[in-house]
Formats: sequence, C-alpha cells, structure tokens
Amino acid sequence: MDKEFKRDSDGYWEAPLPFRNQRQPLPNNKPQAINRALSLDRSMKQNPTKREHVSKFMDKIFEKGHAEEAPPLPDTKERWYLPMFGVYHPQKRDSIRMVFDSSAKFSNISLNDVLLKGPDITNNRQGILRFRRERVAVIGDVEQMFHNLKVKLDHRDYLRFLWHPENNLDLPLKEYRMTVHVFGNRPSPAVATYGLRRCVAHSDPDVIDFISKDFYVDDGLLSCPSEDMAIDLVKRTQLALKEGGQLKLHKISSNSKSVLLKFPSDDLARDLKDLDIGGDDLPVQRSLGMSWDINADVFTFKISTDQKPFTRRGVLSTVNSLFDPLGFASPVTVQGKMLFRQMLSTSSEVHWDDPLDDSFRLKWSNWVNSVRHLEDVRIPRMCSKYSVCESKRKELHIFTDASKYAIAAVAFLKVWKDEGNSDVGFLIGKAKVAPAHGHTIPRLELCAAVLGIEIAEIIKEQMDLEKKTFRFYSDSQIALGYITNDAKRFYVYVANRVRRIRSFSEPDQWRHITTDQNPADLGTQSFDAQELPQSMWLRGPAFLREDNLSTTFVGARENFALISDDDKEVRPIVEVNKTTVEGKTHSSFKSRLERYSQWTKLVRSILRHVLLAKHSCKHSTRRWHYCPQSLNLETLNSAEIHILREVQRSEFSEEVECLIKEKPIPKGSSIISLVPFLDSNGLLRVSGRISAVQKLVDLDVHSIIIPKKSHIATLLTRYFHEKVSHQGRKITEGKIRSSGFWIIGAKPSV
Repeated sequence: MDKEFKRDSDGYWEAPLPFRNQRQPLPNNKPQAINRALSLDRSMKQNPTKREHVSKFMDKIFEKGHAEEAPPLPDTKERWYLPMFGVYHPQKRDSIRMVFDSSAKFSNISLNDVLLKGPDITNNRQGILRFRRERVAVIGDVEQMFHNLKVKLDHRDYLRFLWHPENNLDLPLKEYRMTVHVFGNRPSPAVATYGLRRCVAHSDPDVIDFISKDFYVDDGLLSCPSEDMAIDLVKRTQLALKEGGQLKLHKISSNSKSVLLKFPSDDLARDLKDLDIGGDDLPVQRSLGMSWDINADVFTFKISTDQKPFTRRGVLSTVNSLFDPLGFASPVTVQGKMLFRQMLSTSSEVHWDDPLDDSFRLKWSNWVNSVRHLEDVRIPRMCSKYSVCESKRKELHIFTDASKYAIAAVAFLKVWKDEGNSDVGFLIGKAKVAPAHGHTIPRLELCAAVLGIEIAEIIKEQMDLEKKTFRFYSDSQIALGYITNDAKRFYVYVANRVRRIRSFSEPDQWRHITTDQNPADLGTQSFDAQELPQSMWLRGPAFLREDNLSTTFVGARENFALISDDDKEVRPIVEVNKTTVEGKTHSSFKSRLERYSQWTKLVRSILRHVLLAKHSCKHSTRRWHYCPQSLNLETLNSAEIHILREVQRSEFSEEVECLIKEKPIPKGSSIISLVPFLDSNGLLRVSGRISAVQKLVDLDVHSIIIPKKSHIATLLTRYFHEKVSHQGRKITEGKIRSSGFWIIGAKPSV
C-alpha cells in the first residue's frame, strides 16, 4: 500500500485496492447487480422523495468525477459489480447516502472477501476525552473523505455498478465504475485514515498531532487554551490538507463566537451558515453521535421517540440507541441491559421478532420512560473549570464496585490551578452486566478492579498522564486483599486478574472506602435517571474536594488480610522437605582412616567391614555389617587396593578424571612429572622414564603413587620402618620403593 500510494496530476491521492494473496477469482456477478438495481428502481418509483434524494446523490457523484462510464471489457477480464442501497441518517432525513454493497455475495463470494481490511489505525472514540481538556473547543469534518481518495486505474473495474443515464429511470441501465474508494469497501476506513495522515506528513508538529490523535475517521475534535491558538491551528490544518491532498476541512463549529467569526460561512457547519453569529443563539451541534450545546458548552442527550416493538430486536435496538461513549449515563443504560438479559433468560426460544413475555412489559415501559429524563441532563464539556494542560498538578481517582447484577468503574480528574484552587470533574465511566452464573461477589469485585484498570489505560493514553498520578478505590476488602497480597498463591482465575491489575498499578495505589462513599456503587444497582445530575456518579464523593487528599497516599500502604486461610481462591501451602546428601564420600573415608595408627589394623578393619560384606559374605544382605570371614592374602590385597584407590580419588580427583577421559592432566598438577597412568585396578602409578625400558613390563616397577603428607603415607612409612628394624632413613626409603610405593616428598616423612 505504501509503495503504491501516489498523488495524481491533480494533487489527489491514488491508492490500490488491497487484494489478498492467493485469492479466489471473482465470478461475473452482473445478474445479481441487475436484480438489485431493478429492486432499487421499484423502491424509488413507490417513494418519490427517496427518488429525488437518490438522484441528487448520484448527480454529485458524476459532477465531481467520482464515477465514470465503464469501458467495455473482454469476457475473460475479471470484474465485479457493486449493488447499491440507500441509508438515511437518523438526524438527517433530508438526504440519503448511497452505499455500494461490497459485502453482497454471489456464488458464495463477495468483493470484501478478497480484500484485506488493513490495520486498525482509526482512533478510539473514547479519545473524546481530549476534547474535554481546554476552554476553547472546535469541531470540523473532512468533506467526502472516502471520495477524495482515487482508486488505482486498473482496479476500477472491481467497482462497477449499474445506473440509469441522466438519472432517468425510464432509460435502460448502463455500466459505470467508481473512480474513488467507496463507503462499504472493507479497506476504505484504513485507506482513508492513512491518506488523511499522509496529507499532513510534512506539516507542523501540532498539525500532525491534531490529525493523528484528534480525528475519528473524518470528524475532528479539538480543544485549546485560547481562541487564537484554536484559530491558528485550524487554519494551518485546512491549508495542509488542501495542499497535501486536495482535502477540505469544513463544517466548523465552536463554543467561541470569536473563533466562528474568523472563518467564511462556507466553512461553517450547515446550520450556522445563515446565522448572525454575533447575535443569534447557536444551535446544538452533533459529532460522533453526541449532542453539544455550544451556547452553554455542555453535552446533552437526544432521546429517540420512536416506539420500537416489544420483541428481542426492538428491545435491543432501544437499549443500543443511546450513544454514550464516555459513560455519563452508564447507571441508567446498564439497567436496560440487565432487563434485556432477564427477558432472554425466561424466553430463550423466542425468535427475534416474536413478542416477549408480558410479565416484563411494565418494567420495560418504566425504564423507557425514565430514559427520557436524560434529555434534562447537562454535562459540562470541560472535565474541569481549570485548564488541564496549564494546571500545576493533576490526580486521577478511579472507583470500582460490583454486585451480582453488574460491575462498574468511574474516574474523576482533580486539577490544581495553584495551591488552594482545585476542581474535580467526571472523566469517564463504565458499567457492564455481570456474568449470570459461576461468579462469587469477590470475583466480581476483582473484575470491577480490572475494569478500573482498563479505564486507567485509556485515560493515560488520551490525557498524557503519568501512572503515579492514579489512585484506585474499592469497597471490597477481599478484592483488596487479593490485589495487595505478596505471600499467597491463587488459582488461575484470581491470579490472572491480579496480574492484570498489577501490570498497571502498584498495591500502594489502592485504598479502601465505604460503600456510601463509592460512586461506582450507583452503576451496579437500580437507579433513577432523574437523580443522575446531582448523583455521585457525575459529581464524585465529597472527600475528593479536600485540599489535603493527596497526603492520604503518602507512607506505607494499607494491609488487607485475606478473608481466611481456607479461601477457595487461595492455593493450599504444600511444604516440601528436601534432604541434601553432600558429596563427601572421599573426605569422610579419609577422616575414618585417621583413626588408625597402624597399616595392618587399617587393612584388616576395611577388609572385615567393607569388602567381605560386599563381595564374600555367604549371607545375602544389602546393609554394611561386620562379617567374621577368615583372612587370606587375596582378600588382604583387595583391601589394600580399595584403601589406596579411595585415597588417590580424594587427593588426585582431577587427574584421575582426566586419565579416565583420556585427556592430558593439568599442567599445574603436582604429579605431572611422574607421567601417571591408571592400572587395571584404577590405581595411579608412576610411568616416567621406566616405560622407555621395553624389557621391564611388570607393574611392580611402576610404583603406586601415595599423596604427600597424607595419613596413609605416615602409616606406610611407619610400617616399613618397623619391617627393616629401624635401620635408618635410606634403608626404610628403599624398602618402600621396592615394595611398589612412591610417596611424594618421602624424605621428610621418612
């Protein structure tokens, strides 16, 4: 898309249709288009007013070059015909918008099926929060935004349609094709938004910021601290859009007459063009489904008086007809949703257009009548009487609550102009119907806390506030115990929600309040719309207006104990005792050897307690024990080998490991000069120059290496010294060597 997004010779942006890769070829759906066109003809002939409106719309399409006569195509060329239908805006009954039905299926496929939707880069409507920050507010609209973005020439045959020349229904249908992106195409919103931003890509930073953050498809909402800033920014944006892509920002309206007087009448909203701006009262404006009284600078509700049938379809349509993106009336609208669910629970098999149970008719009528009182509600557009951008300090206070019927969260902004001058205002609220089954109140309170976090994330993104300015409140000590807990582990449901809550907030940002101080409580119970203007839901609790409020969050956090150790959400504590057996086999064996003062006693002891029990005992056993077997030369020799091997493993473990793996021993080894090797019994023996003498092949000439200053060296020296009858050092040393032992550093020992 980015590579093929280009400007044509007239300065308009031209973009392709983003087709899927490896898509199914489109069939020729002209028969379907003919049937739909004939159906539209019959509708217009029966309704002259509709015919007039459709004709006006089509005249504009052709006059502005948004459609052209379609050239003939060979039968093998792929094409698609778009059926049309008309849509009236509920508030604009004097004009119609013709929608090209890209979702109409033919042979089980439609144009939208083979097109990519594109990324969702449209701003969230809750970004209206930015519109509530400053004193001067302006709204505007990009004229025919979709139709000012051209379609790539070789893609226009996928946008063919059938219409009568000169809007004369008596003339035969003729083939035309759209030259622009149409309302109804799956990728059109993404293409239009991308094109809008490309128009101002090289403009001033504040213009780019206005277009990228404060536009919702083609509607722009702006608030500025002063009239001059608003006028300057809007005019520069108009110029940037015109020069950058031939787009026109018009239908301008503002709560400041000084701003309106700076723009020509053609740029103003339709119902402002013919007014005396300086003297007449200005009419209520609508944008993004909201009513804005620009004289009093307040939001109002416009309630439809259309009577809908008492069916599933009629009830749902009535509930959803009240557009309230910031949740001003959530305590009222959630009651309609709760009532609708009750109707469905008792009439589960009722079809969409079948009458509902009469037992709910009175409750439903009472709710519908109560909703009409919302027309008396006036909510200040500014969330605070002081400028948010120019304030000295800001705090966000978010309250959460739940009942078995609903969960709710509501946020208030406290703004300090200076020390001693602060104001509190409603920012945003939400209320949702609680799940019907399987949820305890503590779980629902935790869900309400998650809803509060979701609101906080929206506010942080839209109002550019830091996390540390947020404060959270709940009247459930159990939920607060879950959130602030650092000692217990929870099962999956609670654990996931606690993790979600703590991903944005810290435990010390949460506080407990009583139910009568919690405005979110109003969103979870029955509530009369007449009480909304003076309710805590819109005004907030009284304690928020205290000047020293922020000091209550300084210092250690509150500790909220879990309800009990047998709480079903808490995983039981499983104690696991670990026994570690330290690898001290050689060291413990070495220490046991030091108990003996004579070599012969050591050998006999080891023979009886170890070797005979392990190998020679006739009585099968797995335990070490004393075994009274007769001693012989073979067993004594085995005991000696066992002792010497264990001592060598203790002192020369690294060297033994290297020799086993056939690797060279470390250069820093104390026995490297002896060129040691392992014999068949796993004993280290001296190799050295003796191995060069080919005739000497007996192992007796390869002495067993004895560690220096070891207890075994002492015992062997003492043993052979006694053998030679104490005849002196050299004779004793010679006897040791001739017996097949090489004691490292033997002279001092002898």
